[in-house]
Amino acid sequence: MDIGRVYAPLPAVIGVPVPEAKGEEKEEKEEIPKSKILVVHSKDVSSEELALFKFHGRYLKWDDRYMNIDFGQLPPHDYLFVDMREKNARYALGAVNHMEYSVVCYVPWFHKGEKFIDQLSAIATTKFPLRAVSKEDFDRQLLNEKLRSPSLARTFFGWLVPCLQA
Repeated sequence: MDIGRVYAPLPAVIGVPVPEAKGEEKEEKEEIPKSKILVVHSKDVSSEELALFKFHGRYLKWDDRYMNIDFGQLPPHDYLFVDMREKNARYALGAVNHMEYSVVCYVPWFHKGEKFIDQLSAIATTKFPLRAVSKEDFDRQLLNEKLRSPSLARTFFGWLVPCLQA
Protein backbone atom coordinates (compact mmCIF):
# COMPACT_ATOMS: atom_id res chain seq x y z
CA MET A 1 0.00 0.00 0.00
CA ASP A 2 1.37 3.38 -1.03
CA ILE A 3 1.17 5.88 1.86
CA GLY A 4 1.33 8.89 -0.49
CA ARG A 5 -1.87 7.78 -2.18
CA VAL A 6 -3.76 7.38 1.10
CA TYR A 7 -3.10 10.93 2.30
CA ALA A 8 -3.39 12.66 -1.08
CA PRO A 9 -6.19 15.26 -1.27
CA LEU A 10 -9.34 14.20 -3.07
CA PRO A 11 -10.28 15.98 -6.27
CA ALA A 12 -13.09 18.54 -5.98
CA VAL A 13 -16.38 17.17 -7.20
CA ILE A 14 -18.55 20.20 -6.48
CA GLY A 15 -17.11 23.70 -6.89
CA VAL A 16 -17.29 24.93 -3.30
CA PRO A 17 -15.92 28.39 -2.60
CA VAL A 18 -12.96 28.25 -0.26
CA PRO A 19 -13.26 30.75 2.61
CA GLU A 20 -10.47 33.29 2.86
CA ALA A 21 -8.15 33.19 5.81
CA LYS A 22 -8.85 35.82 8.49
CA GLY A 23 -6.59 38.83 8.47
CA GLU A 24 -6.04 38.48 4.74
CA GLU A 25 -7.29 41.60 3.01
CA LYS A 26 -8.93 41.47 -0.37
CA GLU A 27 -6.86 43.03 -3.09
CA GLU A 28 -8.24 46.36 -4.18
CA LYS A 29 -8.93 46.84 -7.84
CA GLU A 30 -6.02 48.63 -9.37
CA GLU A 31 -7.19 51.89 -10.86
CA ILE A 32 -6.66 52.14 -14.58
CA PRO A 33 -4.34 55.07 -15.27
CA LYS A 34 -5.97 57.85 -17.24
CA SER A 35 -4.02 58.71 -20.35
CA LYS A 36 -4.99 62.40 -20.58
CA ILE A 37 -4.27 65.10 -18.04
CA LEU A 38 -6.42 68.15 -17.41
CA VAL A 39 -4.37 71.08 -16.12
CA VAL A 40 -6.68 73.60 -14.46
CA HIS A 41 -4.75 76.76 -13.65
CA SER A 42 -5.41 79.95 -11.74
CA LYS A 43 -2.09 81.56 -12.58
CA ASP A 44 -0.41 82.25 -15.89
CA VAL A 45 1.43 79.40 -17.60
CA SER A 46 4.63 80.68 -19.18
CA SER A 47 5.83 79.74 -22.65
CA GLU A 48 8.76 77.85 -21.08
CA GLU A 49 6.32 75.74 -19.06
CA LEU A 50 4.23 75.05 -22.17
CA ALA A 51 7.42 74.00 -23.98
CA LEU A 52 7.98 71.48 -21.19
CA PHE A 53 4.57 69.94 -21.88
CA LYS A 54 5.19 70.03 -25.63
CA PHE A 55 8.40 68.06 -25.08
CA HIS A 56 6.41 65.27 -23.38
CA GLY A 57 3.31 65.26 -25.60
CA ARG A 58 0.64 67.38 -27.23
CA TYR A 59 -1.09 70.15 -25.34
CA LEU A 60 -4.23 72.13 -26.04
CA LYS A 61 -5.32 75.40 -24.47
CA TRP A 62 -9.08 75.56 -23.96
CA ASP A 63 -10.80 78.72 -25.19
CA ASP A 64 -14.32 79.94 -25.92
CA ARG A 65 -14.40 78.23 -29.34
CA TYR A 66 -14.75 74.90 -27.53
CA MET A 67 -17.65 76.11 -25.36
CA ASN A 68 -20.28 73.49 -26.21
CA ILE A 69 -17.93 70.71 -27.26
CA ASP A 70 -17.30 67.71 -25.02
CA PHE A 71 -13.66 67.28 -24.01
CA GLY A 72 -13.55 63.93 -25.81
CA GLN A 73 -14.30 65.64 -29.13
CA LEU A 74 -11.58 68.28 -28.87
CA PRO A 75 -8.52 68.11 -31.17
CA PRO A 76 -6.03 65.37 -30.17
CA HIS A 77 -4.08 66.20 -27.03
CA ASP A 78 -2.34 64.67 -24.02
CA TYR A 79 -2.64 67.75 -21.80
CA LEU A 80 -5.62 70.12 -21.77
CA PHE A 81 -5.09 73.53 -20.13
CA VAL A 82 -8.16 75.30 -18.73
CA ASP A 83 -7.93 78.73 -17.07
CA MET A 84 -10.16 78.85 -13.96
CA ARG A 85 -10.19 82.64 -14.03
CA GLU A 86 -12.44 82.62 -17.12
CA LYS A 87 -16.18 82.33 -16.49
CA ASN A 88 -16.86 80.25 -19.62
CA ALA A 89 -14.05 77.86 -18.71
CA ARG A 90 -15.57 77.30 -15.26
CA TYR A 91 -18.94 76.69 -16.88
CA ALA A 92 -17.42 74.20 -19.33
CA LEU A 93 -15.67 72.32 -16.52
CA GLY A 94 -18.95 71.97 -14.69
CA ALA A 95 -20.92 70.97 -17.79
CA VAL A 96 -18.70 68.26 -19.27
CA ASN A 97 -17.56 64.90 -17.96
CA HIS A 98 -13.94 65.32 -16.98
CA MET A 99 -13.71 61.96 -15.19
CA GLU A 100 -11.70 60.44 -18.05
CA TYR A 101 -8.91 62.88 -17.20
CA SER A 102 -6.43 62.98 -14.37
CA VAL A 103 -6.76 66.50 -12.98
CA VAL A 104 -3.95 68.77 -11.77
CA CYS A 105 -4.52 72.31 -10.50
CA TYR A 106 -1.64 74.69 -11.16
CA VAL A 107 -2.13 77.43 -8.60
CA PRO A 108 -0.22 79.97 -6.51
CA TRP A 109 0.58 78.80 -2.98
CA PHE A 110 -2.26 80.82 -1.45
CA HIS A 111 -4.87 79.07 -3.68
CA LYS A 112 -3.89 75.54 -2.57
CA GLY A 113 -6.86 75.40 -0.18
CA GLU A 114 -9.49 76.56 -2.68
CA LYS A 115 -12.72 74.60 -2.96
CA PHE A 116 -12.49 73.99 -6.73
CA ILE A 117 -9.50 71.70 -6.14
CA ASP A 118 -11.64 69.37 -4.01
CA GLN A 119 -14.59 69.69 -6.40
CA LEU A 120 -12.43 68.48 -9.29
CA SER A 121 -10.77 65.72 -7.20
CA ALA A 122 -7.48 67.23 -8.24
CA ILE A 123 -3.94 67.57 -7.01
CA ALA A 124 -2.73 71.11 -6.38
CA THR A 125 0.76 72.07 -7.47
CA THR A 126 2.68 75.32 -7.60
CA LYS A 127 5.47 74.07 -9.91
CA PHE A 128 5.72 71.67 -12.80
CA PRO A 129 8.34 68.89 -12.67
CA LEU A 130 11.54 69.92 -14.42
CA ARG A 131 13.54 66.67 -14.30
CA ALA A 132 11.79 63.78 -16.01
CA VAL A 133 13.37 61.06 -18.14
CA SER A 134 10.21 60.14 -20.06
CA LYS A 135 6.57 61.09 -20.53
CA GLU A 136 5.53 58.44 -17.99
CA ASP A 137 7.96 59.83 -15.43
CA PHE A 138 6.79 63.39 -16.13
CA ASP A 139 3.13 62.38 -15.73
CA ARG A 140 3.88 60.43 -12.53
CA GLN A 141 5.67 63.41 -11.00
CA LEU A 142 2.88 65.74 -12.10
CA LEU A 143 0.11 63.56 -10.66
CA ASN A 144 1.71 62.77 -7.29
CA GLU A 145 1.94 65.34 -4.56
CA LYS A 146 5.40 65.98 -3.18
CA LEU A 147 6.15 64.63 0.26
CA ARG A 148 6.57 67.37 2.81
CA SER A 149 8.49 67.24 6.03
CA PRO A 150 6.48 67.51 9.25
CA SER A 151 5.93 71.02 10.53
CA LEU A 152 4.62 72.09 13.91
CA ALA A 153 3.42 75.42 12.48
CA ARG A 154 1.44 73.74 9.66
CA THR A 155 -0.13 71.32 12.14
CA PHE A 156 -1.11 74.18 14.47
CA PHE A 157 -2.64 76.23 11.62
CA GLY A 158 -4.38 73.09 10.33
CA TRP A 159 -6.15 72.81 13.68
CA LEU A 160 -6.74 76.55 14.09
CA VAL A 161 -8.28 77.38 10.71
CA PRO A 162 -11.28 74.99 11.00
CA CYS A 163 -11.97 76.38 14.49
CA LEU A 164 -12.04 79.92 13.13
CA GLN A 165 -14.39 78.94 10.28
CA ALA A 166 -16.99 77.48 12.67
